[in-house]
Amino acid sequence: MNTRALKGSIKASDFDRSDPVDIEKIADEPVLVTHAPDPNVVEIIQHEDDDDPEELVEPEEVDEVVAILDPVEPNIDSIQLEIEEEVEVVSVQPTRRSTRFTAGQTSKYEPYSMLTQGYGLALGNLPVERFGKVAYDSIKEELEQPFMKKKALAPILYRDIARVNLYFPILRSNMFLREKFNALGVFEKIKARLVADGSSKDREDFDDEEISSPTACLKSIFNMLKLVAVEKRHLLILDVGGAYLNAKIDRPAYMFIQPDFVNILLNICPHFVKFKVGQGRIVTQIDRAIYGLVQSAKLWYRTITGVLEKDGYVQTPMDACVWNKMVNEIQTTIVIYVDDLVISSKNREDVHAAMELIKKEFVDVKVKESNEMSYLGMNLKISESGIEVDMYNYIQEILKEFEGVHGYTHPEDDTLFISDADGLPCSDPKGFHRVVAKLLFLCKRGRPDIALPVNYLCTRVKNPTMQDETKLKRILGYMKSTLGNTRKIDSKLFNRIEAYIDVAHTCHPDGFGQSGGVIMAGGTTLECITRRQKCVARDSTEAELVALEALVLDVEWHQEWFKGQGYDLEKPLIFQDNTSTITLVTKGGGIWRNKTMRVKQAGDFKMMIMTLNTFRLTLWRPICLPMLYLG
Repeated sequence: MNTRALKGSIKASDFDRSDPVDIEKIADEPVLVTHAPDPNVVEIIQHEDDDDPEELVEPEEVDEVVAILDPVEPNIDSIQLEIEEEVEVVSVQPTRRSTRFTAGQTSKYEPYSMLTQGYGLALGNLPVERFGKVAYDSIKEELEQPFMKKKALAPILYRDIARVNLYFPILRSNMFLREKFNALGVFEKIKARLVADGSSKDREDFDDEEISSPTACLKSIFNMLKLVAVEKRHLLILDVGGAYLNAKIDRPAYMFIQPDFVNILLNICPHFVKFKVGQGRIVTQIDRAIYGLVQSAKLWYRTITGVLEKDGYVQTPMDACVWNKMVNEIQTTIVIYVDDLVISSKNREDVHAAMELIKKEFVDVKVKESNEMSYLGMNLKISESGIEVDMYNYIQEILKEFEGVHGYTHPEDDTLFISDADGLPCSDPKGFHRVVAKLLFLCKRGRPDIALPVNYLCTRVKNPTMQDETKLKRILGYMKSTLGNTRKIDSKLFNRIEAYIDVAHTCHPDGFGQSGGVIMAGGTTLECITRRQKCVARDSTEAELVALEALVLDVEWHQEWFKGQGYDLEKPLIFQDNTSTITLVTKGGGIWRNKTMRVKQAGDFKMMIMTLNTFRLTLWRPICLPMLYLG
């Protein structure tokens, strides 16, 4: 006998609601008059595995369930009587101190408070008594979006898809909750996101083009900000709410709504009660690209780019997420970063025209337009002298991970590449990994001056030692001493790309070197690059050759990017401090020591020599290694 039938979680009416639904009668049911989950459902969630679709009562078993329910009704009454007797016994016990202190307070949001805490959120800045309600309201708003506003999900009777379940498995659903702050560290809201568990989908059923979606790279974003500063463009940021839900799905898919959220959904749409199946879940048909499906990102990209292309925008050759449109010989640029769109143009009317285009096609579009805006974790301060990228509050949050760090004037010392593999293990490996990931996010955006030590520590997150933890604390100490430093994008005009390239020969214990480079335009750092070399060089000249061969491709990328924006720049100027390397590139020569170097010297650089008019290589005498001070 199915224990769920005894608990009242499955009824024959769950599968067959051919009779008209009496809404007034339904409203009297406990599931509709409280925001808390059904206690029976909660018990099932805690003690049984609800992820196995084989445990669901199939449509063929409906008659059997009905037959079981009738004869056991007297037993259910006796069970209920026993439960009531147990309640009476418990009620005579002394009142707990915690009960006295919480007397008069509502408890209907407690399940959602516990649910949110289960996701590991730390909401110390919110009153505890309001925590559950905030989580509940966020979940309710998220459920309204796919079911009511954008019609992305539609409930369906389980029996209608039972026959095709072998070909289209029913996906599980998850609800993710997290705090959302802007770049200034100001709390905005608790953000809920309903996500399909697309991990059960077989990726072999899709072509790579169907599931691979581009997004704007950070190089394009900073190049665009440089154009905004130089040309005094107007800047506007759009956030398309529930962006994926605007794209129609191209193949059938189905998803369960878990019992935790069914009760909230029934408060929004009471008539959905007829779709409830075993374990209190509701099966839905996915009509639009919900988050979590492997093809959703690409479907959204096709949708947004289709709107832009229809309006006359043209994709740039170097980045599939940068689109331009010429209006009266004035360029309007839109950069797509998933659901965040940055629009810039010299003409404010053109910016607003692009904004109206997006608002016309999509609902729930939020607009930011001011001299100080939050974008991708960065606080952008726009002025006549340029743009300042500030991540002060983000750095403060990182510094809280390690209290009491000492200040330093440099983020690393000469022992950076010395590794003690047999040393004492790190006191908190997960915390080490978390902080290094945060620093990587930071150095790619607002603080490129810590790129080198962060790049090295990224190779140590698997088995960190106390020595690595000391190096991490030194970076944090440097950040503490330079907390007010920001990344500046000035408005200085430029007519070419400049690059500074250098290398540290055999700095790693295994003999590999470290390449470093800075790519600039008009005094503004566009990109900082530091990476471990992929082959062992015999001497410093060979190491410089390896670094130059790899990093010159990045220089060419920036050159072509600005060319796609209509800039006719002079040939890039590359600064190199090794005269032997300059001779090898400009005049040839040298010995092909191995296959790798033969390819680099006779292949790549022979082409560079033949097309030397594309680049200009000049001697540069640095005072210190540029890779140590990339910012």
